[in-house]
Amino acid sequence: MALSRIWPAEGFAALYGRATPRSILRVCPSAITLAAIVGTATNTVLVLGLGVARHYLPSRVAWAVGLTHGIPEIIVAVIISLAVLLSWKRVQKREARARV
Repeated sequence: MALSRIWPAEGFAALYGRATPRSILRVCPSAITLAAIVGTATNTVLVLGLGVARHYLPSRVAWAVGLTHGIPEIIVAVIISLAVLLSWKRVQKREARARV
């Protein structure tokens, strides 16, 4: 797994997310929710932090954007992740039954 060249912390966050035991992801939708929250929040914080570090935008603007756009982005990410992954798990279960 290649870590991000621009921002290594993003690669570490992705690695931490992949370290979640697969048995938890099979059973627990809360693990999917947590992964969506951590991934989206990591991306938002690092992108806005990089914008502040490179003086593209002031820190007050970054905070305002993070709060007004970051929270709805997390909500949408959770909804989409749950919908996609839970339906994917249902399809996998049907295929496993069909093979037997």
